[in-house]
Amino acid sequence: MRRAFDLPLGKLASLFLIWVTLTLNFQTNLLGIAQDEIFTSWQLNGQSRVLGRIIAERDGLDLQGAGLAYVYHPDRLKTPEPDSIPDQIKMQETYRLYEQGVTDPTAIIVEPYRAQYGLHASLMALFGKNASLEALQLVTAGLTALALVLLTQAYMRAFDRRFAILFLLCPAIAPYFLTMARNLYWSPYLLLLPALLAAWFYHDRAARQRQWMWLALIAAAVFLKSASNYEYLTTVTLLACAVFIIAPTFRGERPDLGTAARIFVACVVGFIAALLLHAGARGDTLIEGLQSIWIEDIARRTYGDPALQVQTEARASLEASTFDVLRIYLYEAYPGRRTMIMPGKIFLALIALSLVGIALKGILRHPHFQRDLVTFGMFFAVPVSWFVFAKGHAYTQTHINFVLWYLGFMPALLYVSWSTLTAAPAMLRRVLWRIQT
Repeated sequence: MRRAFDLPLGKLASLFLIWVTLTLNFQTNLLGIAQDEIFTSWQLNGQSRVLGRIIAERDGLDLQGAGLAYVYHPDRLKTPEPDSIPDQIKMQETYRLYEQGVTDPTAIIVEPYRAQYGLHASLMALFGKNASLEALQLVTAGLTALALVLLTQAYMRAFDRRFAILFLLCPAIAPYFLTMARNLYWSPYLLLLPALLAAWFYHDRAARQRQWMWLALIAAAVFLKSASNYEYLTTVTLLACAVFIIAPTFRGERPDLGTAARIFVACVVGFIAALLLHAGARGDTLIEGLQSIWIEDIARRTYGDPALQVQTEARASLEASTFDVLRIYLYEAYPGRRTMIMPGKIFLALIALSLVGIALKGILRHPHFQRDLVTFGMFFAVPVSWFVFAKGHAYTQTHINFVLWYLGFMPALLYVSWSTLTAAPAMLRRVLWRIQT
């Protein structure tokens, strides 16, 4: 295990410089990759609810058992009815109260948001209740950059240098990941942490006596992610499992499905623990809490009954088929619903190129067939698992979910595409030789 951290001074200095650069870019859009409008305004509603939790704990407001909340002063909004206030106004008022403070707690309305437990918001309130918004964002950006750099370094040893560099660059230059990186609600380091622990576990796999320690740490990381927000849990789980399935194929070995399965179970255990904690806060009894979460959140975001939904968009998301959702993420032209590194047609062309290359390598028994097949297939499952499992969420939240392509699949797509191109001349000669003979 010690070897995973035993790096030459020059490499440590390089990793430090990369971390500093990423942190500054995530915090300030230093390289100008994201549009200014997107960078400054993306997903401020979720972030404001985190600030609402901090305000409540800082100024002694009653959260009514919720994890996150809007907080606002009704006199400033010129309406006695909270239901008539647009979320945009509540969000702006929450930001104002965070910066200026609450002078009269009895005059403040707390609008609880019970869909998430908000554990990370509670931790921010505990350690940074007097910090500025910019300081909290800087810490979040720094933790996200650190998780990405450490995971890249671990993948460099588990896979190879080319894949690791692609894994670092793809999210680092993806506009939506860049804007997500400092967001207090999304906190992407929570998404990457289980995969990082799994990668360190892979490098320490010879020490069987520590296996349960690593599984416990992975379960704890998934618990932290789930108790903070539930989004992308299938992606988090499969990304954690991926290293034991893919890395052995880079050395001509078979995937370690047994350990990957144990990591999967650890992730499920972490999720269930967070779910039970959340359910305890959602209802008078655990059963009531679980029923509330199922009806109001899980069913509405996955495959619930459309007839039970009042909002038109929610009803449409449940009436849509899984194929409709996949078509959005694979075929819909940008910039309508997504901001990708590359135009959609090139994205699809690279998928086709990779699949043709994998098929030819299989037919010709190319030594890289298993590696490319497993790399492409596993990292394709990482984002698609969420598009399929959380169909309702994926259908409506297209301004968020395209970022998932960059968490493993985009680097895998570029890696396998390049592998296909470099192997093409030799494969073509073998095909022609077979035809002639």
